[in-house]
Amino acid sequence: MTSDEADAVADLCEMLRLNSRAKGRGDYWVWKIDQSEEEVGAAREVLTTAGHKVVDLRAREPGQDPPDCEANIDGKRCGIEVTELLDQPTLEASINGSEQHCIWTRQDFCIQVQNLIDRKDRAHKVRGGPYERYFLVIVTDELLLYRETVAEFLKGAKFEARLITDAYLGLSYHPELGGKGSCPVFALNMYRRLDSVTLEHK
Repeated sequence: MTSDEADAVADLCEMLRLNSRAKGRGDYWVWKIDQSEEEVGAAREVLTTAGHKVVDLRAREPGQDPPDCEANIDGKRCGIEVTELLDQPTLEASINGSEQHCIWTRQDFCIQVQNLIDRKDRAHKVRGGPYERYFLVIVTDELLLYRETVAEFLKGAKFEARLITDAYLGLSYHPELGGKGSCPVFALNMYRRLDSVTLEHK
């Protein structure tokens, strides 16, 4: 390892230490700043890593969500929701005792991802717009959701939504990827439900 690489690793470790959170939860996507900045940061990293051109990304005013954020993405005005994938029972067990990590199965993973989509796929609650596309950014710090594991889980997986047009899953930082796009990002295979809605909202 070169001195520059060692410095980069040391800087990363210090950043993670300063932004650490509760035992049993990862640190990459959580910062000691307000939640809206956290959501903007996650949205920017995941969407730009996925190859989108993101301009004028901003958080919605408090009390004016959903969506959490708005941006011009690839030349279109879009709403963006940001949420986290984690196993709540495992997290609670870690907080109340020794640190534990969920061992995910493909079925559990796909069910929880669809549940997150359903939770954010509520057109009647949207306060912004009109939007040409509606994005969902899912992030996770789950230790055992390796890049290869997630890639295998997502093979042939299909997810449904009425409102959400695009969904991405971002994993924690992977040093071996290096530089830009250091967090692995996966596009979810989205299908529109038959009773889908339009994107025109106030």
